[in-house]
Amino acid sequence: MSNGTRWTYRILTSMIIGLLLSLACAYAHGQSEDEMLKTPAVLDAINELHAHTHLAGYDKAEWSFVIRQDGTPSKPQSSHEFSQNHLSVAIGSDRAIIHSHPDGTSPQPSNGDLIAAKHCKVPNYEISGYHIYVAEPDGKTIRKVSDIEQAKHGVVIHWGTK
Repeated sequence: MSNGTRWTYRILTSMIIGLLLSLACAYAHGQSEDEMLKTPAVLDAINELHAHTHLAGYDKAEWSFVIRQDGTPSKPQSSHEFSQNHLSVAIGSDRAIIHSHPDGTSPQPSNGDLIAAKHCKVPNYEISGYHIYVAEPDGKTIRKVSDIEQAKHGVVIHWGTK
């Protein structure tokens, strides 16, 4: 094997290892980022959003809240409009936006959700009837976080994707 061929293999091997490490880091970042959703207070707020917007929900409007720097959720709120809501985000302080999409709208984040995530520099989680998705702060990436199942006393969240 010539020196040129060895260097080519080394470069290709380095590139492949670099790619695998960057993919692993991106995956791990998304998983650790989602941990803030699993606190009892945030889960209660997610349950409230889901109750308002799914099946026999109260008003089928979009609802939202933020996760503050200390991990606590703000009070869920709604403008009582079908597919939009207004929310104040403390850029540089709040950790995430959580909002719902009522039945009859796309279960995935919209282009507006991607723009909001990028502008606010935080993940923008979307709760639908059966899933949780996130629009990442890069303004391009949409990732499925979990599946949701309606249960007798609220929702059961199956973290990860099926």
